[in-house]
Amino acid sequence: MLSLFTSSVCVVQRTMIAALLTIILAAPVANAVAPQAPQESGKVSKEPVAVFTIASLDGFLRDVNHLSTISGMPQAGAMLNLYVGAYSQGVDKSQPLGVVVRMIDGVPAPMLFVAIADVKGVLKNLEPQFGAAEELDDGTMVMQAGQNLVYIRDQGDWAFLANDRSALADLPNDPKSMLQGLHKEHDIGIRANLQQIPEAMRMGLIQQMRQAFDDAVKRMAERNGGQVQPQPTNEAAIKQLELLMRDSEYLTLGITIDAEKNELAIDMASTAIEGSKLAQMYNDRKPIPSKFADFIRPDATFYMHAAATTGKQEQETSLESIDQSLKQLRDLIGQSVEVSESDAEKIEQYLPRVKDLLKANVRSGKINGGLIGLTENNQLRVLLGGSVTDGRKIEQLVKDIYGEFDGNPDAPQFTFDAEVYKGMTLHRGTLAIPSKAAELRKMFGEQLSIVIATSDDRLLVGAGEDSEALLKQFVDSKAVAPNDLPLSQGSISLLPALQYAYWVNENSVTDTLLKTLQRNPENDEVRFVQPVEPNGQRIRLTIDDGVLQVIGAAAQAGRQRPEF
Repeated sequence: MLSLFTSSVCVVQRTMIAALLTIILAAPVANAVAPQAPQESGKVSKEPVAVFTIASLDGFLRDVNHLSTISGMPQAGAMLNLYVGAYSQGVDKSQPLGVVVRMIDGVPAPMLFVAIADVKGVLKNLEPQFGAAEELDDGTMVMQAGQNLVYIRDQGDWAFLANDRSALADLPNDPKSMLQGLHKEHDIGIRANLQQIPEAMRMGLIQQMRQAFDDAVKRMAERNGGQVQPQPTNEAAIKQLELLMRDSEYLTLGITIDAEKNELAIDMASTAIEGSKLAQMYNDRKPIPSKFADFIRPDATFYMHAAATTGKQEQETSLESIDQSLKQLRDLIGQSVEVSESDAEKIEQYLPRVKDLLKANVRSGKINGGLIGLTENNQLRVLLGGSVTDGRKIEQLVKDIYGEFDGNPDAPQFTFDAEVYKGMTLHRGTLAIPSKAAELRKMFGEQLSIVIATSDDRLLVGAGEDSEALLKQFVDSKAVAPNDLPLSQGSISLLPALQYAYWVNENSVTDTLLKTLQRNPENDEVRFVQPVEPNGQRIRLTIDDGVLQVIGAAAQAGRQRPEF
């Protein structure tokens, strides 16, 4: 489960890096605040450093109209249609438009292209807003746009625009070839080619992230009156970022809106240089037969499942992260809590055992497990579990730690070794819920029921009333899914989640959201899937229209909330 979460975080990190790069690449445009003289062509990179595309203006406007309508804000789509219509006369809106960023003398330079057959006619129509365009010796046109000069080149049925004249050199007859197929795969696509960015700039970004982390930790320590000492930078995380920046080739973000399927899909992907350490790490992730495929349940309110191998590179990264995380945890406990000498000895006694178990699971080179939540009949039951290398050692560790709380009425009350069920040892427990926690008491009663099942190679933990029955259903199942499942996948069904939330705490906001979703109950899911990706990794997040409607209703409810 930890490795699955780490994989997801890695994709988010890559997306954040791509966003940062976009800001960096846009800097030359923002900084060009004075008119420029015509420039001589500089050294232009062969490959673009970044590409942005809209598959077509017609499709984009349809998508915006669809999203604005289902989210309850049709006026937003109507306004965008009017705005685009006013500035797109003469544009072939069935063709893609794109922004291609290339490096010129080591500086990012963006270039926009759009399908226009009669460029001079379009510029003539824009004269009232921007003034007349001047034609230079080579046929390039230049016009004033605010405080910037914009250079325009007419080539075939396309117009190319840039604020750096050098960016208009060596243009292809068909600029769609520069989009790397993004316009065919997504309605909106962004791709960054990290290898076209100078290494010094990439490594400089890592140093900026390191400094930002250090500054944030110091500020946090200052806000705590110096009681918590600043923690050192997590070098394992920094090394991972360095690996990403060194070995990543492409970072891609794609958005596709499908009105017929009533969903919006977001694809986040990264591709490594073939033969690199990062590529090897990705290629070592392969699907395996799953002993926990029963976690994949369409009737669940939420579920998550993973079944994959991990290679040596990913294992080494995880092992370093475990070492540093536990060290920081030990230091944090010592600084923020007054720990007696005997308690400090107990921490030193148990943390190495925790570390050994975590590392053994990492070294197994496999991830197989999942999580499920059910809310039928207003009864919340949660079950999580997975394969482990030594379930009996985990069992003994839990018993030993629990023994430290013997006689403490606030601690969970456990009956260990309560039953052996089909090869798994069941341990039953309860946790008293304070009387002031009214919502928790409505969810679980005065006591939360807990059940743990252990064996040599499996661990299951259930919580909630009758969670033991759910756990035994999983134990009863002997099915092993083949290795054709995605590396990981998951889903949240919003309708039963909202129904349960409203039952727990009836309020006007939840009532509004629930009524909104009940008008579109069949489209209430948020799903993610991580398929196998050669030399890379990819996650697709799919959001149903009903969820988007709820988001729109929540946004409107927030705007209408009175201010005090």
